[in-house]
Formats: sequence, structure tokens, C-alpha cells
Amino acid sequence: MVSVYVGLSFNDKVEGFLPEATLLRSIFNKRISGLSGLFEIASGAGLPCQPWQSTYRELKNEHGLLVIVSPIEDLSGAEVDQILTWVHDGNTLIFLDDFQHPEAQRILKKLGLHYKLGKKLLDEQFSPCPDARACAHVEHLVLSGEARVEGGRPIVTDKDGALLTEVRYGKGYVLIGTTPGLCANRELQSPSNFDNFQFIVNWLSTTDGSLFFDEKCHGFSNSSNIFTFLLGQAPGLVFIQILIILAIAVLSNTQRFGEAKRFLSAREISSLQFIDGLANAYDRAKATLAALEIIVQDFKTKLCKELGLSPHSSLEEIAVNWQNFTKADSSNLRNFLTDYERACGQKRISTADLKKYVLKCDELARELKGLSRRNRER
Repeated sequence: MVSVYVGLSFNDKVEGFLPEATLLRSIFNKRISGLSGLFEIASGAGLPCQPWQSTYRELKNEHGLLVIVSPIEDLSGAEVDQILTWVHDGNTLIFLDDFQHPEAQRILKKLGLHYKLGKKLLDEQFSPCPDARACAHVEHLVLSGEARVEGGRPIVTDKDGALLTEVRYGKGYVLIGTTPGLCANRELQSPSNFDNFQFIVNWLSTTDGSLFFDEKCHGFSNSSNIFTFLLGQAPGLVFIQILIILAIAVLSNTQRFGEAKRFLSAREISSLQFIDGLANAYDRAKATLAALEIIVQDFKTKLCKELGLSPHSSLEEIAVNWQNFTKADSSNLRNFLTDYERACGQKRISTADLKKYVLKCDELARELKGLSRRNRER
């Protein structure tokens, strides 16, 4: 998620320094050809600006001003009629384009204007006509373009024709300009161009309704699928990343990594082998008697604890309690403890005797463990 948001911020910064492949006069475009700066200035001036992303036939339900700048596709005849019908009812239209294609000139013909080419201009300064409306605090306009129009009430002209003209249409007004870069973000780089923004803001202030910046003509439509729209935004990119991670996790869980290998389990040593090895080790160390004492004393301690006796109890006392505990003959335990005490009186016992005593001790320990488990279950 962090990588997505950092990446988007990084792209915004980098794109600000790279040249644009195509010009997009959109309020959603923050690069030099966009109109995001104009939208922010108008909003900051308290004007009720909002993007228009619906069909033009829905304009009949609205009242205000519509701004159209350089549509990426020429408006159809039906769309032109819908827009001009809305203007005729008392609304305002600002239309800035170079009108190069015959299809784009439909609206000029409807308004009684004529298209013509003139001298190509690049950031030339012009003073608006003295009687032009909405030019308060505007000393000069910086314009670029080569298209001109004839007709209407010119606002800025040269010897080849009008670059900006106003047309009264029914109860409404139309501002036609052949300079689509009039208020592009690029113009904000120089204070000498600020009057361009003042001029458009003056026009936006002439309406008493809503202000719409047409984004439908730039391909932005609110009728598109909501999932398609979200997938193109930061939350959508994060969601796609999560899906990819889950897919990798599922695939990884069903596959092994690396070549299959066979592992052989080590052979477990038997109890008899362990006792033989232990006896031989103590025999070489001449400590068979010490080993026997350690093993039997451990068993005797556990036995006395189970019987509720002291570890120092006598052989007879242990045998009697064992018989009461097991409800069986205690001669086996009595003989083992008697032989053990006799062996302790010797200085040394053989390896064979050590193994015999250890095996007998293990046998009694298993019997004690089984009896204890059965008593707990009861």
C-alpha cells in the first residue's frame, strides 16, 4: 500500500517535468496543458465549480454556465443542438477550441460565425475592446493560435479576425475563443499571464447558477462502471496487489520448492542395547555399584512417593504398602529390594549382575506406572 501511494506521488512529480505526448485541457490534468489551476482559482474565489460528466441532454435540468475547452472528439450535431438549446433558455457557454475540423465548426455555423485562418500567434499581448463585457481588472490578454472567427461582438481582434468573440443567443450568451490554451497551467508560470485567468473568472462570475467544467468531452464519464473506475485509482491498485499476493500464496501452498528428497529415519536403539552399553561403560569405569545405587534409589524414591511413604522407610514397610496398593503378592518387590541391599554390601558387582538388577528395576517401574495410571482413571 505504501509503495502504491508513494509511486503515485512520485509519478505526479516526474510528469510535471516531462513533456506531454498529447494536450489535455482538463481540470483533472495537473500538467502544463491542464486546467486544474483555473479550477482551483475559481473555487478559491468562492464560485460553485464542479465537473460535468453526464450527457448534454441532462443540461435541461440545470441552470448556469458550461465551460468546454478542446474536446478530444468533435461534438455531434445532436450534442451541439442540446447545448445551444440550453443556452437559448438563458444559460451561458464558454467554448475554447481551435476548430480545425469541419465537424468542430458546426457550433460556429449555428451561432452565425465564420471560421478562417490567420497569422500564427505565440504568446502575443492584446488589449480587450473597450466596450467588451466582463473585462474588469483586465489590462491585456496573452494569446496563442492561428484560427480566427468573424461575427458576433469581438472582444480581442487583429487584422485577420477575432480571437475572442461574444454572441447573444436567445436569452443566453456564448463566449467563443480560438485560443484553447488561454488559461492552461502553463500560463501560471508568468505574472504577465494572470489577466487571462481574471478574464475567465469574470465570465464565470456573470452567472447566477452552477458552474460546470465539461469533462465528458475529455472522456470522463460518471456512467462508467464503478469497479472499472476504482481499479484505476489508488485503492484499486492496492486491491490488485492483494489479489496477486493471495494468488501467489495459494499456488505456493500447493507446490513444493526444490527437488523431492527421501529422508531415512535413524534406527532407534532398543532398551536392552541401552542397558548393555550403560553397563559396559560403568564397568570400564569400575563404577557398576554406583550406577546401580543411582538407578535403584531413583526408582525407590518414586515408589515411596506413590505409596505415601518416606524414602527412608524399611524394606518390610515398603513391601506391605505395595501389597495394599496393588492388591497382589509383593514377593517380587521384596526379593528385588533384598538382593539390592545385599549387593550394596559388596565392594563391586559384575556387569551381568548390574544388567540383571537394571532390567528388574525397569520391570517394576513399568508395573508401578501402569498401576498409577489405572488408579487416576478410577
